[in-house]
This record gives sequence, structure tokens and C-alpha cells, in this order.
Amino acid sequence: MNGIDIGGTALVRSAAKNFESVTVVVDSIDYGAVIEEMRITGGVVSPETNLRLAVKAFERTSRYDGIVSDYLRQRAMARAF
Repeated sequence: MNGIDIGGTALVRSAAKNFESVTVVVDSIDYGAVIEEMRITGGVVSPETNLRLAVKAFERTSRYDGIVSDYLRQRAMARAF
């Protein structure tokens, strides 16, 4: 249970929730595009990019929650037998 990350996912969700003013990057593959957009626009990331990245962030944390849920379900089922 000590390996379950609560804080990191909470920070990612908080950033994604505030996508109108925050750029959240959860995948290193997006770094280059974000940096390039900021270079072209003088440091500004578009609302469209922020929304796309927020969706990706929620998808990532949702996937993580599913992994944790599956793990706990397996433990519960193992104890039931």
C-alpha cells in the first residue's frame, strides 16, 4: 500500500482542472510541442493545447486509479477464499 501515489495524482488532477490557466504535461512526448508553441507565441500556450493536455492528464490518472482498484480488488478476492 505504501507504493500507491496519492499526492502526485492529486497534483495532476488539480492542474488539469485548472486547464484554462495551467499547462499540465504528463507525457514527455508532449514536451517538444509545448516548448515549440511557447517559443513561437512568446511563452503562451493556447487554450486548445491546454484542454488537450488536461484531457490526457485525466485519462492518465484514471488509468492509474484503475490499476490501483484492480490491485485492491484482487487482494480482497484473495482474502475472501
